[in-house]
Amino acid sequence: MAQMHVVGSDTDILVAFEKTYAKVPRPMTYEEARYMVRAFFPGADPEQVAFSARLEAPDRERQDIVLDRNIWEAVAPTIASLRVEALNSPGSSNRSGPSRHRRTSSQPIQLNSPLSDALPSLHDPPEPTQPTQPVEPITVTIKHGHFQKAYSVNPTVELTGLFAHFAAARNVPTEQLLFYWRGRRVEGRQSPHDLGMDASPSASLTALDMPFPIPNQINGSPSRSSSVRPSRRNTVLSSVSKSSSVPSSPRSQTRNDYVSLRYLSVDSEGDATQNFSVLRSELLHEAVARIFSLDPDVALYVGGEEQIGMDDTAISLQLRQGAIITDHRIRRVRKPVIYLFPPEPMEAKVNLSLTPEWQFDILYPNAPVEETWKGTSIDGRPRHSVSWTVDAEPNGNLWDKESNTKVSYLFWEAKPSPTWSRFGSPRTPSAFSPLNSVCHPENSVLLFVEESASYLDRALRAMGLHTEAVTSFITYWLPCFMKHTYIALRFIPQIGFEEAAPLEVEPKPDIVTRIFMLYQPVMPSQLDEWSQASDRAVKDPAFWREVVGIDIEKQKDPSLFRVVEWGGMEAVSF
Repeated sequence: MAQMHVVGSDTDILVAFEKTYAKVPRPMTYEEARYMVRAFFPGADPEQVAFSARLEAPDRERQDIVLDRNIWEAVAPTIASLRVEALNSPGSSNRSGPSRHRRTSSQPIQLNSPLSDALPSLHDPPEPTQPTQPVEPITVTIKHGHFQKAYSVNPTVELTGLFAHFAAARNVPTEQLLFYWRGRRVEGRQSPHDLGMDASPSASLTALDMPFPIPNQINGSPSRSSSVRPSRRNTVLSSVSKSSSVPSSPRSQTRNDYVSLRYLSVDSEGDATQNFSVLRSELLHEAVARIFSLDPDVALYVGGEEQIGMDDTAISLQLRQGAIITDHRIRRVRKPVIYLFPPEPMEAKVNLSLTPEWQFDILYPNAPVEETWKGTSIDGRPRHSVSWTVDAEPNGNLWDKESNTKVSYLFWEAKPSPTWSRFGSPRTPSAFSPLNSVCHPENSVLLFVEESASYLDRALRAMGLHTEAVTSFITYWLPCFMKHTYIALRFIPQIGFEEAAPLEVEPKPDIVTRIFMLYQPVMPSQLDEWSQASDRAVKDPAFWREVVGIDIEKQKDPSLFRVVEWGGMEAVSF
């Protein structure tokens, strides 16, 4: 039976059960005790309960007795504590001996404790209790590879259940996952409050597969043989390293706990990088800034593209050995694709070359890249070139003879050359350069990202792209746009893009259309500066035909040998 608490003073007794209170004068009579049984224990029969008490009086020793109606009145003034037991409780019939002479295992109900100044009467409503301050839940997101799941959790509750739930969602045992937050290993017995996660409304954890067998355990605890020797150092050591040695740390990490990376500064000579190692679980931005004495607020990037957040680690970014960290964005030409539409089946040779400032990064179908000195820059740097020989069909299908592959288009991407001049200039004022071409309010349109897909659909169709090309263009670039709120974009004149990436096709096409987009994010605080571009965005996007230099009549004539290309890149200013 649930415990009934009784506290009293010289004149009153207060009995409380859960949120129900009763006040009776002292001494408590037998009938009052039976009343409290009916009030507090509705499921119990008052005739089938036993009372036991501890008596205390100044002139006698402490005494424990079983109370009944006959002796209650005589001993009531000396009752110091009281117990109540239901004789018909489940299982009571199987116990030996008279039930009413057994003691319950509950703690004594103490009397003579100080009472509050205002006690409720027997029929008064329960005294209101002080409301407990509600705990605000926080959102905890756990990432495991490309999978992530968000949970709303109580920050005062241990994370054991959350980790088990996440592991079940991944269909792996919990013990095979390691959890990290801000570079620190998180144990299930810790709560978000213990870790300080509740300082903000959300937190992001990274789950990592156990990279090595779990240490041998004895009775659920790691064996002594699995212990590690503590380090003499007080801080995690991440250092520039020119050898394969792994630096020490206070946790005496194994080699698997470190990742070797390369750092490329904007001031580096060509592709000269510096090797260094960090713990996979430590804060990467903080480590790189410390090692290379950089400003703590400097922007750092993985491979010159993905920005490293303050809470990112090598684990959360899934960095491999040898990954490059830069202090500058590296512009890449993204997914230019070349379509061939001959009026009848024919064999064609496609040759593409690049100015020395950039080089091929990805090709499909794969083809050998050659270095040539034809048309080199003043400082004598070579240019990259590549060739495909294909059988082309009027519907656009291509059969690459080198790889024996059937494709819809020829795909290429490019990145800056290792010896690029970061602030170099194109060969002529009209030439496009991936090094210094940006969007301006005078030559771009400003779009709210939610409107970008609709705008591109109208602009690309106005420039003569077929439905598959329009769809591919939008679906490729839209995820990039959605990272921002506003973007500025423009299309490069063909004559300028041709000087940066000359394209030759044999036999010679009747019409070549090369559509290349340049875009960059615009901060809301900069909108006033882009009012001219915003006004231009409401105009008919067909004006881009004249900007790019497109002969729309020839572009749509199926009787002509047509070559179409589209691509783009993000413009980033240093």
